[in-house]
Amino acid sequence: MNQESKSPKSGVKCKMSGVRVKTRSGFTLIEVLLYMAIMALLLLAIGLSMQAFLEARVRNQVIAEVNHEASKAMNLTLQSIRNATGITSPTAGNSADTLEVTVADAAKSPTCFRLSGGALQIAEGGASCGENGWTNLTDADIVTVSVKTGESAVFRNLTRSGTAGIIKVIFTIAHKEPANPRYFEQYEKDFQGAAALR
Repeated sequence: MNQESKSPKSGVKCKMSGVRVKTRSGFTLIEVLLYMAIMALLLLAIGLSMQAFLEARVRNQVIAEVNHEASKAMNLTLQSIRNATGITSPTAGNSADTLEVTVADAAKSPTCFRLSGGALQIAEGGASCGENGWTNLTDADIVTVSVKTGESAVFRNLTRSGTAGIIKVIFTIAHKEPANPRYFEQYEKDFQGAAALR
């Protein structure tokens, strides 16, 4: 008794030979497990990619903040040296953590720079570079400025006889560790520059 009939669920023609064929729609256990494994691998790859992205973002932000703070401080310091009319301290051939220059503008003379409390600072005007009137050139909440390893001080007077005056500025800036160091990467960089009086 062979007869062709259409399966009501699938619409597929089957040949029947006295046996009833049951058709099922759905997934087998193996298929479900395979799909779950593929989804788990996909979610793991997405999670690892996001973590790598966040770490790279934080690393780039830290580098940018250090470079910004250093450039800002170095540019202002070197520009002030170039515009100065004389160097008071340190004396020729010596180094110090404080630089004092005289400038043409009487209201800003002397202009002083120093390394204090992990920040590079400036003071303009006044009788001398005392304890009053100091302003941070670097943000003490973000970075710490220190004397470069192997150097004795931040400012070195390289003036030779017959020259107007040359100052070399050398320092290390390190990014401060945030309160939540989950993706933080310690970063520090040495910076140096020199300027001659015009």
